[in-house]
Amino acid sequence: MINLFLKTKSILRISVLLVFWSVLFAISAEKSFAQNAKNIKGVINDNSGTPQPFVTLVLLNTLQQRVVGRTLSDEHGNFVFEPPGQGNYEILASAMGYERYKSPGFSIRSDDQVLPEIKIVLQSAEGTLLHTVNIISRKSVVERKADRTIVNVDAMLTATGGNALEVLEQSPGIVVDNDQIILKGKPNVTIFIDNKPSYLQGNELSDYLKSLPAALLDKVEIMSNPPAQYEAAGNGGIINIKLKKGKMTGFNGNLLSEATQGKYSRRWQSLNFNYRTGRFNLFGNASQYTGSGFSEFNSSRAYPLNNNSSLQGITQKSTQIAPGNRIFGKIGLDFFVSPKTTFGMLFSYLNRKSEHRTSILSRQVYEHVPDTLILSDNQDQNRGNNLSFNLNMQHNYDTIGRAWTADFDLIRYGVNYRLDNHSYSQNAAGQALKGTHEYFEGLLPSVIRIYTFKTDYVLPFNKNSKLETGLKSALIDDDNSSTYNRTIDQVVWPAYDRSGQFNYQEYIQALYLNYSFNLKKISFQMGLRGEYTLSKGKQGQFGLPPDSSFSRHYLNLFPTVFVSYKMDTSENHVLNLSFGKRIERPNYQNLNPFAAPRDRYNYDIGNPYLKPQFSYNYEASYVFKKAFTFSVFYNHLKDGIDEVISVQNDVFFHCLDNIGKKNMKGFSLDGSLKITEWWTLNPNLIFTNTRYQTILDGQPLLSKGSNWSLSLGQQFNWKDGWTAEIMSNYNSAQVYAQFVQKENWYVHAGVGKKVFNNRGSVKLNARDVFYTRVDRQDFTGIHGISGYSSRKWDTRNITLALAYRFDKGKRTTFRARNPKNQESSRLGEL
Repeated sequence: MINLFLKTKSILRISVLLVFWSVLFAISAEKSFAQNAKNIKGVINDNSGTPQPFVTLVLLNTLQQRVVGRTLSDEHGNFVFEPPGQGNYEILASAMGYERYKSPGFSIRSDDQVLPEIKIVLQSAEGTLLHTVNIISRKSVVERKADRTIVNVDAMLTATGGNALEVLEQSPGIVVDNDQIILKGKPNVTIFIDNKPSYLQGNELSDYLKSLPAALLDKVEIMSNPPAQYEAAGNGGIINIKLKKGKMTGFNGNLLSEATQGKYSRRWQSLNFNYRTGRFNLFGNASQYTGSGFSEFNSSRAYPLNNNSSLQGITQKSTQIAPGNRIFGKIGLDFFVSPKTTFGMLFSYLNRKSEHRTSILSRQVYEHVPDTLILSDNQDQNRGNNLSFNLNMQHNYDTIGRAWTADFDLIRYGVNYRLDNHSYSQNAAGQALKGTHEYFEGLLPSVIRIYTFKTDYVLPFNKNSKLETGLKSALIDDDNSSTYNRTIDQVVWPAYDRSGQFNYQEYIQALYLNYSFNLKKISFQMGLRGEYTLSKGKQGQFGLPPDSSFSRHYLNLFPTVFVSYKMDTSENHVLNLSFGKRIERPNYQNLNPFAAPRDRYNYDIGNPYLKPQFSYNYEASYVFKKAFTFSVFYNHLKDGIDEVISVQNDVFFHCLDNIGKKNMKGFSLDGSLKITEWWTLNPNLIFTNTRYQTILDGQPLLSKGSNWSLSLGQQFNWKDGWTAEIMSNYNSAQVYAQFVQKENWYVHAGVGKKVFNNRGSVKLNARDVFYTRVDRQDFTGIHGISGYSSRKWDTRNITLALAYRFDKGKRTTFRARNPKNQESSRLGEL
């Protein structure tokens, strides 16, 4: 810990110095440029002499008929254009309620020519007063671009009452399988929130996405093969979830209240707000959830006859009630130092409390011996606090895109997990068996700290080409401990074989270059990213010397290539080709070697010797009229990480391991088809063929199979603000290394109505209408044991949602957070 403390202090000093010099450099550059360059300056008023803030102005080269600069007036009506060079120019200005303005032409003959201040007076638009006309624009659910697919969440009616994870499962190319996110057949997807990594994986990620109401989501950006600017981690690609943020001056936002009723009730309340002036922008959101979930689990195992035991099988039936509440808050401030320079900070907090109360009936079936019944009442409590703090800076040098950004992040995830498992055995006659009354309790606290600093620079050479570069440093410290006690017939026994401590530290240094250019119909982008990783782990069991430790270090290069060809000038036919190498490092919790019980017969255990996996991704796509996309893809995985099950006596230990080679190929088709003015279809189809080849338990394993995923969204838009939507989905069986995920399907439906002069809405949504959603896994060949496990939970429910939007101000542009801060998301199941 001393070494970690010294490293942490060093990184903090370096980060603070870098931020300090970044501030000085940005301010000095701003002053130097203002003093030496001959800018085009002016002021804009209306015909009464009142300054007009946030008016859009365009600088036009009249000879070339080309826009060479864009800007907005500040809160005092002042505006500045960068020196455009020698030539003839005009200024155009436009604002709602005023006539379009066009300045007299002027010329710049030399670089040191000093221009007088330009004064613009806007004239009020004149005309006949028209009756009020309400124009309602509706976004399409899905938009397609060359490098990504965009889902507009507000246009997805069946998302009402749902959460972020449920929005993802309705998005094209995405399958959510037992809470695992899979993009075009590939797991290990990296999730970003507002262009920043979520730093989460496993149950922690799914729990967070479930806690995020769909009403807070603005867009979902799906990138199956990101370029070099993005972190190389995440074999499955990147999904960027953008939350709603105000784009108007003054105070604005929205309120939402949702009530969901399934077997149990759930309630969401959320507030999203934004206050913007010419000097700063204050924004944030808050949400609160309370309610209970419900699940039913069933499993069965059949043992081989020659297993040196009379045990023939085990069956389990369980019911689980999961009450919980979550409070999430985020607040940020952007300070506009000048029209070119912005400093910002962001703080977020998540407090969650959850319980799982599980009743289990297990039956052990023996040969020539009466069956044994085991009754269990298990309860676990999870208390967690997530804190994150960000400082950021963005400086735009000119209007053609030259920019520099810097970010510094401090993140802490803390969890206190407690479990209490109580069980006893009966014979077939219902009589309690002596020596079987067992009480097993455990405390598993965990704290993960992450420190990152990154900076990026964009250098356009001209309007058709640019170079992007940047570097990133990250330090991760993960502390875990587990303390178990076992009580048998009122005698307490410390479970030293299950108790211990585990500390993991990791340092990552990354550098990238990315170059892109356009040549009429062809766009080309190539990049190279280098990452050096140093990791150390130390583990020890309480009361059992000695401790053991490990360390690793490796340097990897990650090339990416993208080519896009526009087959016609209207871009109705576009071909895209891409290649990228990516890495998936083990998440921190999966390195923790200590076992945590699910129940009497199932344990989760980490693997400290887990190596990173590498993937090589190839994809070709054809886009038709920006409405339909057909893709073919191939993915080769080296040292692939997958779940394996080992058996000790009658206990299954679930663990991740490097299983060897995995190859996946397939194709996808998605699109948007407008049948009538009021009826639109959004079909999506994915086919994948997967092949595993490895050595497991000393035996060769060859597992292969194909999977179909089909979904169809139907949108209905009628008069007077009425809308409706039906979403249906089907997934065929999916092959994994040791088990097969069985097929499942579901149907969602919803209806909505705009109210309060389109400022509010009322939505009624029914999810899993026919209650068909079941997660089932069949397994064979696990030491000769075959069987299945299944889960059915509270998926059929109905939600009533009320939303209201308030705003007071004028619409303007706002700074988007830099999307290239791509720290790996690898927190595990805390």
